[in-house]
Amino acid sequence: MFGLSDWMVWGAALLILFPLLIVGLGELAEDMGSSARLKAYETPVMIVRNGVLPLAFAAILLRFVAGIDGQHLAVRVVDTVLWIVVLNAALAFLNLVLFNPASTVSGRVRIPKLLLDILRFFFVVCGAAVIISTIWGVNLGSLVTALGVGSVVIGLALQDTLGSLFSGIALVSARQFRVGDWVRFGTDEGPVLSQNWRTVTIKTRSGDALVIPNGVLARAPLTVLGQAAGSVIAPADMRFPYAYSPDMICALLTETAMNTPGFHLDPPPAARVSAFEDNGIRYGVSVRTLDPQKVYAVRSEYLINVWFMAQRNGLTMAGELNTAFPMVGTGPSPTPTTAGDLKRVVETTAGFAYATADLDTLLARGRLERYRPNQALTEAGKLAPVVYIILKGRARAVQASVDGGEVVLHDFDVGQLVLAKATLRGAGMPYTIKATSNLEVVAVAVADFKAFCDGNIKIAQEIEQILSAREDAALRTLAKSAPEQSGSGAVGDRNQLIKDLLRS
Repeated sequence: MFGLSDWMVWGAALLILFPLLIVGLGELAEDMGSSARLKAYETPVMIVRNGVLPLAFAAILLRFVAGIDGQHLAVRVVDTVLWIVVLNAALAFLNLVLFNPASTVSGRVRIPKLLLDILRFFFVVCGAAVIISTIWGVNLGSLVTALGVGSVVIGLALQDTLGSLFSGIALVSARQFRVGDWVRFGTDEGPVLSQNWRTVTIKTRSGDALVIPNGVLARAPLTVLGQAAGSVIAPADMRFPYAYSPDMICALLTETAMNTPGFHLDPPPAARVSAFEDNGIRYGVSVRTLDPQKVYAVRSEYLINVWFMAQRNGLTMAGELNTAFPMVGTGPSPTPTTAGDLKRVVETTAGFAYATADLDTLLARGRLERYRPNQALTEAGKLAPVVYIILKGRARAVQASVDGGEVVLHDFDVGQLVLAKATLRGAGMPYTIKATSNLEVVAVAVADFKAFCDGNIKIAQEIEQILSAREDAALRTLAKSAPEQSGSGAVGDRNQLIKDLLRS
């Protein structure tokens, strides 16, 4: 069928060009693999080298060297596979040109890899159908009709599954959230554990894995509370009566947030008025943390601190005004709240029984305050407008050390006065006093305490002896904590300052 020179030319071409192309494409693929910018193009090159070239060699060998007719079974099989592989290589190269992030053509286009694989598979199937129809002469009209009817039946049977699938495609394509983000769906919230084409899995507060079909997720709002690489926000709402100024409540709530451990302070927290409701004004604070796993622990700490803050400032929470459900049953004795109640407790606790007549004046404006462990009653450098008498619990005077720790200067027990000479002279506190357990104290104004001491010389002398003893103990503790640094710099200067304040 062909002349001798024809098959010799094709044979020589195959023997010379095929090895050269195989070696050349192999070297090109190796160079691309070692380059970060061109590494993605290694795949289509290898498809051409390992797929297209061998199949093209077989097709040329059968047709032009062996002289086999194009309608022969072997030729048809080789042609079919060859064109399918060529189509696959062309789509792989087109995918890199259009959607590779390093490509200048792709720009800002970002399409999920799985979606591209699905589109690629669809085009390969369609191209394969055209190739088979052309090479084998198959009429695909009846097959297309059967597939159309079958697809309708399958679509009706799998509408929920397919709905979740395409909803998943939309969610993943939009990239509105990712694994690790903190989200809220309905009443459940937590970090996203996994996301696929059918479901999104969230770890709830109770530790359970909530699996949400994408079809359901597409029909309901999903709130992204925090990104995996940033801070996480959890809302905290509370109510106070209308009798209190919103500015005062917002200021106290913000101060409490600033003093809650774990509360992320960048940006600084700020309380806000959320709504005016029947049972009071609703205030909101966004509790922000850097660790998503600790956001509810920090939120709980913050709300507890708000309760203690309200108690110390004599504020009534809005819920305490609800008398529809009175408390019943036995329990601990009620906490003293009136001046008479405080007087009876102070008489037995603080040893003031022999000055009963003057206790009415001392406690007329006294109030009960509660503190949690590690909460500060007074802070170093700040004025202390009140004198505390401990009813329950313990407190401690501490000074910050140079290594970031604390030097314990004194422990206050039940019945003791939390007082420094700096308080009586209107100067800033020389140290910080914080609770070491759940603490209940009577807070007395400094002016009332001075008036009480002026009328009770014996008590004033005892208090002077107590303060002197504390002063000596604090000085000995300071000398032991940094003896070599006394008067030589930062720590020595602070120690000397405390000494001067204690002796003033």
